[in-house]
Amino acid sequence: MTHLVKLILLLSFMTMVFDVEARPTLGPPSIKLKTEISNIAQVKLEAKSENKLHFLLQQNIHNEATEKIVVRTTQQVSKSLQVGQSYIIGYIAWQVNKPRKEVVARDGGAVLMSLPGAEPAIFNDVAEIRDLFSIEVAEALSSPESLLPVIKTGISSDDFQIQNFFVTELVTRKSFLNIPSVMIDIQKLIVDADVDWRIKYFILANEGLKESQLRSSWFEDWATATLLNSSTQFDLSGSEASLIVQLLKKSEYYLHADQTAILERWINSNNTGVVESMLDVLKMMELDDAIKIVNARLQQTLVDESMRVTLNNYLTRLNNQKKQQQKK
Repeated sequence: MTHLVKLILLLSFMTMVFDVEARPTLGPPSIKLKTEISNIAQVKLEAKSENKLHFLLQQNIHNEATEKIVVRTTQQVSKSLQVGQSYIIGYIAWQVNKPRKEVVARDGGAVLMSLPGAEPAIFNDVAEIRDLFSIEVAEALSSPESLLPVIKTGISSDDFQIQNFFVTELVTRKSFLNIPSVMIDIQKLIVDADVDWRIKYFILANEGLKESQLRSSWFEDWATATLLNSSTQFDLSGSEASLIVQLLKKSEYYLHADQTAILERWINSNNTGVVESMLDVLKMMELDDAIKIVNARLQQTLVDESMRVTLNNYLTRLNNQKKQQQKK
């Protein structure tokens, strides 16, 4: 602990990892998980309950953990893990007492870290994860191409938790995105029907594709097929609609003037964000069509109250835009 006290992190960085709900600055998770007060360790799950995981330390990877590690968790995570299985975990057991800047035990006990690419920071104990964590931060920060083989192996994993970790590593290392073989790897991730939508969303939302790729025929084919064939209905408590929103926001790169029908079907979505994103695009292409489909949706028998408010507000903006055009 003496070393930790002397090397207290900048508070702005530390606070981002104290709360498992926090959304820290985007970056390679193999680097972001390594702080002066975090631990990364190879462990064995000895026991679990709905809200606690009991681990036995097998090997320290970053900083020194205690032999027995108890980590708070959620029921969902607990149910997904197997007693007797080896894992690699990143967790926080400490916090900073701000008035005195003292490092003390974390209120409520240790928690798994949670950040992009590690949500939460627990992975099956595989060589690729261990190899990447074994690289010193000073070397990893420069994104040497020697990291690519292990990252490429990781993104081919059929384990979402591991694939997501390595895709985040790849996309946040921008120098790699100019390498032709990497561009091909990312294309494969996008068009592969077996790759989780969350992976594709992350790539699109974080500039994992070059403009040339967004304007390519393969992307046009995949994006238009996705908009044409995906269900317009979503679990409103989930985030699945975010991929469609990203595709709509990027439609200027691949959608043609005669393809407004691809957009218009989304007026029937139950997600207000999707409907607004679609209308943002359609009004630039065909303002009259946008006004027409909003009016038609408002005439339907069953329209959710929040959707009706959204549509009425948007219709006001559309009509105002139409008036401005008529004045010119």
